[in-house]
Amino acid sequence: MKPHPFFKSYWMPIAIFLSVAAPTSGWGSDDSDPVYLPSSCAQVDGLDAINEHAPGDGYRSDDFTEWHLTTQPEARGTAIVVHGLNLRPSAMSDVVEEYQNQGYDVLRVALRGHRGNLDEYETVYPAYWKKDIFYAYCIAEQHARLQSGKLIGVGFSLGGLILESVLHEIQISTVKMDAMVLYAPAIELKFFANWVKIFGIFGRRFNLPSAGIPELRVHTGTPMAAYYSLFEILDELHIMKFKRAKIPTLIFANLNDPVIDVEELEKMSGSQDFESWKFVAVSNEGSDVENQSKPHLVIRKSTLGEVQWGKMSTEIRIFLDSLH
Repeated sequence: MKPHPFFKSYWMPIAIFLSVAAPTSGWGSDDSDPVYLPSSCAQVDGLDAINEHAPGDGYRSDDFTEWHLTTQPEARGTAIVVHGLNLRPSAMSDVVEEYQNQGYDVLRVALRGHRGNLDEYETVYPAYWKKDIFYAYCIAEQHARLQSGKLIGVGFSLGGLILESVLHEIQISTVKMDAMVLYAPAIELKFFANWVKIFGIFGRRFNLPSAGIPELRVHTGTPMAAYYSLFEILDELHIMKFKRAKIPTLIFANLNDPVIDVEELEKMSGSQDFESWKFVAVSNEGSDVENQSKPHLVIRKSTLGEVQWGKMSTEIRIFLDSLH
């Protein structure tokens, strides 16, 4: 049966309107963010506080927040590494190894909902993720201070967004880092990324199928709760206008990224307000044919290829050397 001409002519404008008009607090739910955000590191008890969880199925111990110490004789800093949306924390292994080899002790963070339990994912709110990062920051900051080293934030996609967000969180204004390295950060999204908001009419627990690599993704789908949390954090950051983002920042992104507004990132990095930012374009043309269809995934050697990964490694080394 052919669709009615009305839908053929107007479905796209209607979809755009609904996606833009959709409230980022989530449709079909009257719940407010239930999480208490601590105001100081004195309230953080260590890794046990980050990794505690309610009883339930699906939790994977290899996807909890954990330390990965440098492979060098002496550490020159500490890196907080944060994964992307619906990506297993352990999928950041190539990035973790990169900073270990660069002389950094790495605290690899697991955001709520990304440790294997679906219920935890479907009930997530922005403050849960901010709390995860703040707790990790407190532990990493103390570690960096004891070794008299630098403290840097390293984030992919959602991870980059939350790292920037925590820098701007008024309630925890004590957060300070020496630098950031961001991989395809979700701080600027293409307009059509808003289309997912349409599905908010089905409630926060409604899952959209994930097209990610099966062995790297946490679940087969991503709940609206996670999408709405991402958009809320993004909106808050844009209201703050990146006022606290004036620290040395290295950004990697593929010019063909289907989600991230790479053009806007490149423009920001070259502006007067972001003189300490550097944008580096990478490509996955050197990877195999299958991985060339994954331009957003710039955190894996397999999806970039050895040449591009080597290019990134060199840029990271130069950038980190400039901090010391």
